Amino acid sequence: MKLSVFPLASLLLLLLSIPSIAQIPDVIPDEYSRQFRRHERRIDRAANRDADTIVRLDPIEAFPIQPTFYALETGNWGGDYLGINQRASEITGRARRKAVVFVFDTGGCLDHPLLEGKVWNELGRVFTGEANCADGHGHATHVAGIIAGAAPDYPLGIARMIDIKIVPIKVLSNQGSGSFQGITAGVEYANVEAAKLTSAGYFVAYNLSLGGSGSWAPLEEAFQAAEKMGVVICAANGNTGNTPVQYPGRSVYTLGTAALQQSGSGVTRA
Repeated sequence: MKLSVFPLASLLLLLLSIPSIAQIPDVIPDEYSRQFRRHERRIDRAANRDADTIVRLDPIEAFPIQPTFYALETGNWGGDYLGINQRASEITGRARRKAVVFVFDTGGCLDHPLLEGKVWNELGRVFTGEANCADGHGHATHVAGIIAGAAPDYPLGIARMIDIKIVPIKVLSNQGSGSFQGITAGVEYANVEAAKLTSAGYFVAYNLSLGGSGSWAPLEEAFQAAEKMGVVICAANGNTGNTPVQYPGRSVYTLGTAALQQSGSGVTRA
C-alpha cells in the first residue's frame, strides 16, 4: 500500500487498509454457511454473463454476520494493529485541513447513530435508478463506520479524531450490485463538488470498496480529472488474495488497497 506524504492523506489511506469484511468467528452457524455458498454461486453465474460492465460486492459482504456470533473486540482489531488508536492524539495534532471522503457504495444517505455529525447527506446522491437514498444493504454504512464511526467508549472509525465528513454516493443497489456507467456518473458528480471543496481548503478523498473484472474508459477519465484536483482515490483490490487485481483497484489513478485478516498464525493477506 502506498502512502501520501500529506498527514491527512496518510491517515485516510491507513484507514482504508482495514479489511472491509468482518473477521468470521471459528464457529459459524450452518445456515450462514449455506447462505454464503448459495450467494457465491449466484454471483459467479451473473459475473460470467456480463463481467465487463457489472460490479458486485464480494459474496461475504452481501449479507450480515449476526452480532450475536461476533464480538466487537475480535472484529475491530485493525486500528490497534496499524497503530492508529495508539497515535490518535498525534494524528489530531498533525491534521491541518478538514477532510471529506466520498464513499461510493450502497447508500446515498446514512443515518446510523454512530455516524451522527460525520455525514454530509445534503451532498449525497443516487446513481442506481432507485428512488430511495437509504442504505438498504448495509455495506455503505459499514464502510463509513470504518472511516468515521464514533462511539463514546470505544475506538471505532480510524479517522474519528479529525474534522471529517462522509459524503455518501449510492452507486450500488440494495442488492449490492451496480454498473461502471453508474459509478462513472457518481464520480463525475463528485468531481464537481470536489472542485468546490478543494478550493475552500478541504482535503478530499474518494473511497470505492467495490470492484469488477472489466474496466471502463470514461471512469478512467473521471479519475484523471479528480487526480488533477488533488483528490486521493482509494479502491479495493478484492478480498480473495488472488490476481488479477479487481478494477478500479488496478487503475493507474487509484491507490489499490488490499485487505488483511487475523488468524491463529497472525495477520495475513485476505
